[in-house]
Amino acid sequence: MPSVWREVKTLAIPKASHPNTLVDASLSSNADYLAAAYGHEVGIWDLKKELTSSDDPQSRFSNQYLRVQRMAWCWGTTQLAIGYDEGSVSVLSVHDGVVLMEGFGLATSPVDSVSGLAWLSPALLAVSMRSTVEIWRFASGNSILPIKLLLAIDVIPDEGQRLWSWCGRIPDPPIIPGQLQTPLILTMHALANHEIMVQYADVPVDYARIWNLAFDPFLARLSILPWKLQHKINDVSTGTGHALYTNHGSGTYGLLKIDSQQPPAQFYPQALESRAPQLVSCVKFVSKDLIIGGGVGQLILWNHSLRRLQNLVYKNSMVDSISSGYRLETDTGWIATAHRFQDRGQVVLWCTFDYEEAKVPTVAPGFLELHKGTCIFVLSLFIVTILSFYL
Repeated sequence: MPSVWREVKTLAIPKASHPNTLVDASLSSNADYLAAAYGHEVGIWDLKKELTSSDDPQSRFSNQYLRVQRMAWCWGTTQLAIGYDEGSVSVLSVHDGVVLMEGFGLATSPVDSVSGLAWLSPALLAVSMRSTVEIWRFASGNSILPIKLLLAIDVIPDEGQRLWSWCGRIPDPPIIPGQLQTPLILTMHALANHEIMVQYADVPVDYARIWNLAFDPFLARLSILPWKLQHKINDVSTGTGHALYTNHGSGTYGLLKIDSQQPPAQFYPQALESRAPQLVSCVKFVSKDLIIGGGVGQLILWNHSLRRLQNLVYKNSMVDSISSGYRLETDTGWIATAHRFQDRGQVVLWCTFDYEEAKVPTVAPGFLELHKGTCIFVLSLFIVTILSFYL
């Protein structure tokens, strides 16, 4: 049955204010947990529990010496990777209020801020810093698990000592003629079959590469992309092999097939009533056939055939980032949008509802409650009138 999206909760985060502005808000893939990063701190909300009037997270993790730069949930699990400045990474495993944590520092010297995190599996994590991508893998106890076992792991075991070890490093890109240093990494995304797509910034022409990774021994093979793109890639779908990007110049979102030379499809954000063009911010896959992008004071849902499904209107002017999750046991989708303000951060949660259920409160909100006495009087008068014909 068709579903519609409704706003279910707005979280105000006073701590996420200048200079500790909101870095990101991210849902776990099963929408069980929401994480918000700001300054030196990460707050985690358990969405399996009923949302209360309080905006405080159930768990907080703080590092007084390091600032959060990036974070990423592992698909299919509740593992959260957190990247800090000075090349440090923490990995949290969250389960019913119990949190296990381990961490490591990048091997590349000199260290700098973590610029990207991408999960290849629950036991393999790619971390980017400046122009470098390092691959780290989980080790149990005093021994490193065989790579064939690592690739088959769905959830990292909780028993024994939990460690991460350096696995290898992807070659840095060559220096572009006329420049003094290698290009910096703009985005990094994990693809299927242990491939990583790395996009570089500040280059005269498009510069993106796909690396296919092999292990024992570690080896990174370069694949040539069949397209050129000068815009930042926001998200990829490993299920369909598509990528989404934002074109701020034309005010559009683009959908391209990663292994194809076909022209990308274009999505044009429009106002709900006037159909006026909208500013663009970011775009993301909600599922393999559902796309969401930000406009001015609204989110717009499309499917792959460019059909607009629904406009989600909110009070804020623009969205800074979008995250999504899907809860299998209830067949519900979730969306979290992050908004940065000078005095606070804000996260808006959206959830799917059954179409018929969602229509009920919008037909006449509060009518029976507001006119209960009138309804009883009219009903009584009707009954008396009917009975008078038979008496």
